[in-house]
Amino acid sequence: MAQHLSKMFNSLRREKLLREVSSKQVGWYVALDCEMVGTGALGSQSTLARVSMVDWDGHIILDTFVKVPVSVTDYRTHISGVTQQHLESDQAMDLEDVRYIVQKILHGRVLIGHGLDNDLSALMISHPAHDIRDTACYIPYMQVSATETSIAGRKLSPRKLKDLVKDFLGWNIQEMGTSHSSVEDALATLALYKKARPEWEAYISRKLREERRKANQGKKVSTSSSSKRNQIAPSIVNRFSAPKQVNTIMHQANLTGSVNADFRSSLHSVSVVYPPNMHPQTEWKSGYTNSWETSNNIQFWNYR
Repeated sequence: MAQHLSKMFNSLRREKLLREVSSKQVGWYVALDCEMVGTGALGSQSTLARVSMVDWDGHIILDTFVKVPVSVTDYRTHISGVTQQHLESDQAMDLEDVRYIVQKILHGRVLIGHGLDNDLSALMISHPAHDIRDTACYIPYMQVSATETSIAGRKLSPRKLKDLVKDFLGWNIQEMGTSHSSVEDALATLALYKKARPEWEAYISRKLREERRKANQGKKVSTSSSSKRNQIAPSIVNRFSAPKQVNTIMHQANLTGSVNADFRSSLHSVSVVYPPNMHPQTEWKSGYTNSWETSNNIQFWNYR
């Protein structure tokens, strides 16, 4: 009974928070950043502990601590800013509630962040690739590396967010001796995106056009192959002057297993039409090969 009431209370609170978030004018762009704590042996496993989201104007949409369902072995407070009191407070939300609300907010919107693979993985959600703007993966924001995957002929790796912000915006964040703020980091990624937005969106548009072009080429190749198969039947009529002759060769091939000798001299490349699902029982003298094709539910036995 107590468990049932707890679930009901959590559901009501989740819906209330979602209504509050939905009432805000979020717009098309949302910046996200998460903070992690350590779980498992020696705190080596990163687990979600705080989620922050801001809109295009920098207004906070969501900023909440997240209850960790397993034992925390390292709060990483000097980096994450998260303490035991934060996670055990009444304001901390269940992971499922946070996932639900974040997914609702992100639906149909462009997601901005830094190292979003890690954040989405911690949230256990996904987002369409064409709606992701990750400052860790934008080529002009990356650095040459001898250890990472080759991109556009160069080996590149992500830069730290604090370095990007310093070099491109002239801001100081994540300074020595202070813990990270997920709100501050989300605002920083938003500013980096705004700075590069025209070139970034032009790159995305080129990439999408190239993907569509390749997809259309694949369709054309498929259509061309299908058209060639569909042209086999008319070629029979064109080869012989009268439909009666075509009917004769079909009839004789189907019923007798041979073709009238009067037509054999012209059978350099002839397709004989058969009813669907009927395999021809035709025997030829040496010098001819055959193959089986299907087009428009009519089967053809091709003699070469």
